[in-house]
Amino acid sequence: MVEIFEMHNSHVTPVKEVLLVSPFKEIWDRDKSKHKETAIREFSYICFLVSPKKTNPYAGYHVDIKKTKIVQGLWKDEEWIPDKLVEEATSLYEEWLMNASPSMRYFNAVKSGVEQTINFFQNIDFNERTDKGLPVYKISEVIPALKSANEVLKSMSDLKERVEQELYESSKTKAGKEINPFEK
Repeated sequence: MVEIFEMHNSHVTPVKEVLLVSPFKEIWDRDKSKHKETAIREFSYICFLVSPKKTNPYAGYHVDIKKTKIVQGLWKDEEWIPDKLVEEATSLYEEWLMNASPSMRYFNAVKSGVEQTINFFQNIDFNERTDKGLPVYKISEVIPALKSANEVLKSMSDLKERVEQELYESSKTKAGKEINPFEK
């Protein structure tokens, strides 16, 4: 399980164990304010950028606009650019997710392929011709690909659900209490 952030009162907070690890520790420690507002916003940025969880409001955004949308959501009118520590923490969180789950790596590859397919369909020009005047794209070849889109999206959705289960498995409980991992 790779749970390094929790949602509390509309804020993303790190689990205490992650604050033992650099660069997360440095991000937390450099914020000298009482309520750690800056550190919490920076952790929120990292979480929203990387987390594949269903509860991530930015999970479905395309990578090209995701960072901008998150910054707008967290900093409103302020101009903010992630510094070296935030970039390092983001990379480390991504690394942990990829190493925790082979299906996460596979899902990301599939997602990249789907994004390329979307781009392909958005840019098809049926009027484009070869040197010999023949159509580059034949409608009869494109329509079967469009028909299979629902199957591709369903498979991707199923794979995403599998990744979420693998990474964020619910804790097993005994009499309503969480079982310590060492008890298993």
